[in-house]
Amino acid sequence: LGAFPHHLPMDLAVRRHVDDHVAQKLRLKDKDNGFPWVGNPKEALLFGSHLGGSGKRCAVTEGFEDAMALSQALGNTWPVFSIINGAGNARKDIIKSLGLLQAYETVVLFFDEDDAGRQAVDEVGRACAHMLNLHVGRLPPGRGFKDCCDVLKADTDGELVKALVNCFWRGRRRGGWQQWI
Repeated sequence: LGAFPHHLPMDLAVRRHVDDHVAQKLRLKDKDNGFPWVGNPKEALLFGSHLGGSGKRCAVTEGFEDAMALSQALGNTWPVFSIINGAGNARKDIIKSLGLLQAYETVVLFFDEDDAGRQAVDEVGRACAHMLNLHVGRLPPGRGFKDCCDVLKADTDGELVKALVNCFWRGRRRGGWQQWI
């Protein structure tokens, strides 16, 4: 979609094939200007969806960097996607990508450990638990981590990465969603 000076682009591609870029979200050096789009973001699915397939388990994070951090922690061997429009639009992003996510036996949500992230998990669960086997991955406790990227940055001896990988495998289905199923 093009190069832009003073921007750090993030590609969002639909799943048809790797070269089918439909939109690009820009991270400006001056964050006061937000994160503008180039192209048509309404056609974009989850970040990383062009690498999707099918299988036992995948993860969905709240941020692009979190998706890359979790993927790195998992040895870049398990699919990790990210919502594209923030926690407030998580439900809409997940519903738009149901075709991709339904190809996995389990979808583990790794949203931020803040009020917006917890609310997004609840909203996605209420809307999609009857269509997806949703589990919630919790970050290693006791350290005040906000997201997967924080965990990866703080890891000095490999123990936090091991804990994050365990969170991926031990993510649990929330019983509270049963009332909406």
